[in-house]
Amino acid sequence: MVYSQNSMPNIQQNSFSLEIFLLGEFKVKVGGVPVEEHLWLRRSAKLIVKLLALKPRRGLHREQVIDLLWTEQDFETASNNLNKAIYMARRAMEPNLSKGSHSQFILTNKQQIILHSPVSLFIDVEEFERLAAVALKVNNIEAGKKALNLYRDDLLTEDIYEDWLSARRESLRLLYRKVATKTAELYAERNEYEPGVELLNKLLADDATDEHTHRQLMSIYAQTGSRYQALKQFEQCRSALLSLGLEPETETVKLEEIIKNGKIVPIKAGFELGSARQQQQSSPAQISSPRMRQITFQRGGIQSARFSPDDQIIIYSAAWEGGSLEIYATHRETGESRSVGVQGASIFSVSLTGEVAAALNRKFLRGYTSVGTLARMHLSGGVPRALFENVQWADWFPDKECFAGFSANQCLAVVRDSKGKNCLEYPVGQTLFETGGWISHPRFSPAGDKIAFIEHPTLADDSGVVAVVHLVGENSKEKQVLTRDWVSVQGLAWAAEDEIWFTAAREGNARAIRAVDLKGKERLIYRGMGSMTLHDITKNSEALVTVDKTRIQIAGRFSDKAAEQNLSWHDWSLARDLSDDSKILLFTEAGESGGSLYATYIRKTDGSSALRISNGSALALSPDGKFALVRLTAAPQQLALVAIGAGEIKLLAPAKSESFFYQPWACFFPDGKRILFAVNEKNKGTQLYVQDINGEPECITPEEEGVEISSPRSISPDGEQVAIINAENSLCLFEIKNRKYSMLKNLEDYLPVRWSGDGKYLFVRKRGQVPAVIYRYELATEQKEDWLELMPKDATGVDEILRVLLTADGKSYAYSFTRELSDLYVIEGLQ
Repeated sequence: MVYSQNSMPNIQQNSFSLEIFLLGEFKVKVGGVPVEEHLWLRRSAKLIVKLLALKPRRGLHREQVIDLLWTEQDFETASNNLNKAIYMARRAMEPNLSKGSHSQFILTNKQQIILHSPVSLFIDVEEFERLAAVALKVNNIEAGKKALNLYRDDLLTEDIYEDWLSARRESLRLLYRKVATKTAELYAERNEYEPGVELLNKLLADDATDEHTHRQLMSIYAQTGSRYQALKQFEQCRSALLSLGLEPETETVKLEEIIKNGKIVPIKAGFELGSARQQQQSSPAQISSPRMRQITFQRGGIQSARFSPDDQIIIYSAAWEGGSLEIYATHRETGESRSVGVQGASIFSVSLTGEVAAALNRKFLRGYTSVGTLARMHLSGGVPRALFENVQWADWFPDKECFAGFSANQCLAVVRDSKGKNCLEYPVGQTLFETGGWISHPRFSPAGDKIAFIEHPTLADDSGVVAVVHLVGENSKEKQVLTRDWVSVQGLAWAAEDEIWFTAAREGNARAIRAVDLKGKERLIYRGMGSMTLHDITKNSEALVTVDKTRIQIAGRFSDKAAEQNLSWHDWSLARDLSDDSKILLFTEAGESGGSLYATYIRKTDGSSALRISNGSALALSPDGKFALVRLTAAPQQLALVAIGAGEIKLLAPAKSESFFYQPWACFFPDGKRILFAVNEKNKGTQLYVQDINGEPECITPEEEGVEISSPRSISPDGEQVAIINAENSLCLFEIKNRKYSMLKNLEDYLPVRWSGDGKYLFVRKRGQVPAVIYRYELATEQKEDWLELMPKDATGVDEILRVLLTADGKSYAYSFTRELSDLYVIEGLQ
């Protein structure tokens, strides 16, 4: 389908959209139409849907469901009841489902039961929690109002006696009260007192002993001159507490005295959410009062930072005001930074003797990964001494005398690629752990007998887990996973010999400081505004963090446009494909707005609003422009064809192995009947698969690992060859039928952008080059010529050009780039 300049297909809500309402009375809508009550033939059918909808990944093992719903029955009886409940739930939501057909909404995969929707899945609890997080993190009153409107009543009021719901119900109820309190506070800041008072009185109607709410109302009345009403509120608070045999807290009494003396009281008045008494009841642990001290003030991005051995000097690498990356040192008290005189470098680690492990000539590799030459240097100056090439991460062994008795291999742990896999090495050259995904932030424990790191299963995605490898003992060299899966996890340091701090987020990228011990027990350390990355910790548990404002944006220029235009939508807009006529852009939103499952959008390049067409991560547009290939990120991962206009979604047959991770690279063959995509199995490098849209996937590179494609237009116009990057990062042509490779001369470390329409040229770019220069490479002569240079006008904070999309004639383009603006802080008083 070719779209005219003024036309765009309307996206119609079809029967495959699913809405589930759990706050208050349970309701389900399919395609916008409520599922009638009489269709739920069994209460257990409802319970299955409720249970799955409340799980973060919307999936459970069969035995978990049985343990929750049929605890007292023998296993065989419980299994039969579970099967009947699944059947009844499917029939309720899909009454026309024919016998033997696959359900669109409740999937079973071996022992897993999964709630799924091919097009869109709305769960009011998820949306409430998302909006509540935005309201509380960034003081957004509109998000607060929307969250409160969603909270019709407590969670599943019809199931008040279900034990497995009680903890979640209370958690949501407390979150509602926090959002209501915050929203009332924000109303007051705007001098809109009446709606805030209404909210607070509603909270007191539910719990008349909530002193924090009483204090807020007292403050509001005092601010607005209603001294009598403020004092009356205090009497109501005291009366409610006396009914329980309690007296008002000291803060409440002091507030009454201030109001009696005729003073105006600020609305916030320093009160925390929840009274001191409630905090003591909910957590016997001491509550810390952290203080953030800002270290840097320039505009730009900070890549890494460390404390000196005495914790008084901070060494960090940054690129300020669009300049190149440099290493700086600053005294934490004076705040004056000085460059150490090495440009284009960043830091990996600082040893106990004050030596820096630096990354020279660091360049972007893929996703969140960059590489450089590992060198050692001292902060006092001198020329860095190069040690190892193509290193992504490194950390010093914690021994002051290491270099006196051992070589550099024994004194450093590194992360780098080897034979198509990402490897953690210690000593250098000896692999401790390898993965087809990627490894980040390796750190030795204080005693040097363990290395903690973050394992990310999917390339170009920072989701993952915190893990540790023991270097001594019975379990030496075995990986131990310590945490659950996080949607975003970056930054790690040891706080003690048995506890690791890290920064992570459950959805979006608003990372908070968390801790995990070696038994896997997690706790929240500190949640601040925005997203944080932990870089280091002092002996006194002071944290060195960056507060990062990271955005991925899309820019483009088209044949009828004289200048680049901004096609970004929300906070994390990843360009994925551009239609042949340059009229339609396919992209993914993967940040706060995209949530844990991400979102796929299409947008006309005339600047019209974007249109969300599916959950998941977008991959490619079909040649006829009717479908988008999407990677559904909910477990289990699967590929799907999503109609851009009206139409149904088509789920492609999944890979046979449950340990397959679909990577964010795929393309259609020119006939539109087959697709090419990249997959890696756990602890294996990436391989390429071909799949007929009605068939099973087949690996076409069984003997090769670490193969990449970087473009949705990697296949030649005749469908016989694909431009790939091999494990040595060289650009090759791969004959699909004969499965043969041929190297392309003069293109080492280049990425393919696309084929020209006539198949005579490849458009390519140098990996990691910023600005990104696009070359046109003639296959017959093996010569290349400059074609385009891509760089946003404001270069501050931009050190990565991500996917580049071109039309077949090379005249129109779109590209994504990362802009990261960071401020460096020391947080004191953490516990």
